[in-house]
Amino acid sequence: WHVPLIIGLLPVLMHVALGVFFCGLVLHVRSLSTPGAALVSVIAFIAFIAYFGMTLLPILKPDCPYKTYLTLYSYSIS
Repeated sequence: WHVPLIIGLLPVLMHVALGVFFCGLVLHVRSLSTPGAALVSVIAFIAFIAYFGMTLLPILKPDCPYKTYLTLYSYSIS
């Protein structure tokens, strides 16, 4: 049944859900006000870059303490 694989992929689904949430938030605020959408877009982009950077940092430096299941799976791919 590959239960450990399925459980290991749940955080990956949470990564995807966070990205979809940010996109939906920007689209919703854009319909309310344009300046507000610009501010929310910048904040969401900075948060996404920081989050994505913390996910990819252990690939570049293996002794990094910020390891996720996504980086563990990327070790097995490379």
